[in-house]
Amino acid sequence: MLRESGVERLTSTLPHNTSISNLHVGFNNIGDGGANAIFQANLSRTVLQTLKLGGNLIADQGLALVPAFLESMSNLVVLHLNNNMIGDVGARYLAQGLALSDCLQVLNLNGNRIRDPGLEIMSHALIGGAGTRAQLIRIFGNHPRSCSGHRPWAPNTSLKALHLASNWLRDPGADRIAAILEGNWNLTNVELASNRIGDEGARALADALRYSMLDPSNNKVPRKICLSCNNLSSI
Repeated sequence: MLRESGVERLTSTLPHNTSISNLHVGFNNIGDGGANAIFQANLSRTVLQTLKLGGNLIADQGLALVPAFLESMSNLVVLHLNNNMIGDVGARYLAQGLALSDCLQVLNLNGNRIRDPGLEIMSHALIGGAGTRAQLIRIFGNHPRSCSGHRPWAPNTSLKALHLASNWLRDPGADRIAAILEGNWNLTNVELASNRIGDEGARALADALRYSMLDPSNNKVPRKICLSCNNLSSI
């Protein structure tokens, strides 16, 4: 199992391997120190496209260097940070990084500790922010128990898949997602399983789909909305 000291030795060699395109360090125990070692390594000289750091006991301070890292990485398309201990402070670091990145398309944050304030912060980075092209944002198992009156995500025309399963969004959250669907013709895959969404939220989503189908400017109606394991009775 790779730990912080092993990561430090690994990162000392990576800048010299400019042809590396994928780095998978998932499900070890690198912690915040190991994550920071990776983020501060001079990887901008590489062609790194995929970085997977899931399941590594990374908390908020392990993302402190993410903004500068994402700004410097001109080829990074996929970043996995799933199954860590990232909270709202970490979400703020990620939001700053998203605003600085012009190539990141996939961000996996399944199973962290991001709640309402973190989701709100990250939403601002996706409001047509400077250069942001995140096409897949996964927030799975982060327990935002309500939307606190805020839209969890803002319209982003490049967003193609939005995975928010197991977030306890409930009907208010479904209503916010519906608003996003109305303005995102490229959004074709929405995962909302296990969010305690009831009939009211389902109606809002159905209305959003109906609106998108009627709008003549829309040529990409969302094709998949998963509502399994919610609280639907009848519509």
